[in-house]
Amino acid sequence: MFVKQARTSLQCKHIDHYTLIVPNAKNVSDFHVNLLGFHFLRTQLVNTGTAPQGKFDMLNYVLAWPKDLNKVLVITEGLTATCVFNQYMQKFGQGIHHVAFQVSSMPESFAFLTQKGIRMTSDRIMNDPLTGLKQVFLDNKYTGVFIELIERNFQTFDSNADLSGFFTHDNMAGLANTMVNYLQESKLSESNTVVHEPVLIKNHCESNQGLVSVQPWRFSIKTQNALKSAEFFSQILNLQIETYCENSFLLKTPDPNSPTLKYDLTNEKTSYCELECVVDDLSQVSKMLDLENIDYKFRGDSIAISEKYSGYPLILSEHRISTPTINVPEKLQITIEKEIEELERFIGNPLYLPQWTAHRAIYYKEGQYFEIRERDGKLINALLNVNVYHSNPDETSISFIWNFPNEDSMEVIISLRKIALDRTNIQVSLPKKLMGTRLNNMCQIIQCELDILKAIHEENLDNISTEYWNILQLYHLSFYPSGQTSQIL
Repeated sequence: MFVKQARTSLQCKHIDHYTLIVPNAKNVSDFHVNLLGFHFLRTQLVNTGTAPQGKFDMLNYVLAWPKDLNKVLVITEGLTATCVFNQYMQKFGQGIHHVAFQVSSMPESFAFLTQKGIRMTSDRIMNDPLTGLKQVFLDNKYTGVFIELIERNFQTFDSNADLSGFFTHDNMAGLANTMVNYLQESKLSESNTVVHEPVLIKNHCESNQGLVSVQPWRFSIKTQNALKSAEFFSQILNLQIETYCENSFLLKTPDPNSPTLKYDLTNEKTSYCELECVVDDLSQVSKMLDLENIDYKFRGDSIAISEKYSGYPLILSEHRISTPTINVPEKLQITIEKEIEELERFIGNPLYLPQWTAHRAIYYKEGQYFEIRERDGKLINALLNVNVYHSNPDETSISFIWNFPNEDSMEVIISLRKIALDRTNIQVSLPKKLMGTRLNNMCQIIQCELDILKAIHEENLDNISTEYWNILQLYHLSFYPSGQTSQIL
C-alpha cells in the first residue's frame, strides 16, 4: 500500500560548539572565564592567507562550557584589516557566527546535502587526514545563522590526549576561506549592529572558575523567516519541533542534554542570535554584576547582559525560560456559512482529511481506513475508525479513533450544530490524555485546520496564508521523526 523511501534528513547528534566573531577576543574570553565560569582550554593562532608567512591573521580562544567540558565556545578575532573575520564583522556586526552540530558521517551528510541542492560555503569537505576531523558550513540563508556540521574521529590519536574542542590549523583556515566568496556574493544589506569594543573584565577569582556558573541551554534566533528556518531544521537536519506557537518554534536535538533552538519572528532585516543560560541564584548574579559595574537590564524574570561584554546578547535566568503557551480551551470551535449536511459528508470522509488537516497519509483498504505513522523508526499502519452519531436532526458528532499497535487509542470528536439553514457551528473536543507541550501544539494545529476548513467551504482560500499550509506540513512531518516518508499508491 505504501512505498518506503530512503531517509530524507541528516542525523545531527548534538551541538558541538558555537563560535563568536568579536573585535577583542581576549576581553570576551576573560568575561566568560572570570564571570560566567567557562573553562579556558587553549588559544589557537591561524594564518588564513592575509598575513605574511610566519605571521597570523586569526586568533581563537577555545573555552569549555561551565558544566559540560565536551562542548566548547570559540571566540575569534581577526588580526589583519583584510582578513575575512573583520570583513564579516564590518558587514554584519559582532556576535554568534555559527552553531556546530556533530554528525556521524560527514561524507554521507555532504552527499545528502548536495543531492538536495542545499548550498554550502564550499564544494568540498574540510578534512584533516591525520585526525579525521571533517567540517563544512551551510549557507545562513536557511537558518538565519551559519550552521556547521562536524565529524570528530580521533582514532589515530593518543587516548590520553586532551581533544575537547580540538580544531586543526588547516581546517580552520579552509573554513575561513570559504567565507570569502560568500561575503563577496552576499546580497544582504549592511548590518545596523553597533560593533562595541568589549570592556576588559579584571580577574576576580584566582581559581578561574567564575563568579557565576552558567548553563547554556537555548539558542534563541530572531529572523524574518522563523517558519522556513524551523522547517529546514526539521526536514533537513532532523531536529524535532517540540512546540508550535504563532511565529515561534522550539526545536531539540536527539540528545536531551544538548541545548535547544528557538526561532522567533522579527521585523528586523538582519537575523541575530541570543544565548539563554540558567543560573542558580539570579538575585546573587544581579549583586555581582552591580559590584563589577556591568551594564544589564531585567527582562521579565531574566537578566539581559549587554553584548559589549559578552560579544553577543546573553540572557540569564534562574529557571529555564518557559516556552510561549496559549490558553487551552476545552473545545476549539468555528462557525462556517454552509449547510450541516454538506459539512458532515465532507468531514466524515477520512479521504478528505489531507485537504484540510495535517493527516496526509490516509488510505482505504478492504472496508477500513488506515493512516501511516512511524513508531520506533518503523512505518506502521494505524487503524482509523470513524463513527457518525445523530443526536437530533440539527446536531451531529463525528468520532475519529486512531488505534496504534501496542498503544492506547486516541480519539478526537468533532461536533456539528445547525445554527441556521446555511450556518453551522463546529466544535473539536481535544483528546483528554494530551498534556503540556503536546496539548499546546494540538490546539495550534487544530485551529489552523478549522480555519482552512472554513476557507474551503466559504471559497476564501486566498485568505489562508502560506504559513498555515507550512505549519500543517511541519506537523505532518513530525509524525515521522526519524526522517522517513511514505507515498500512498
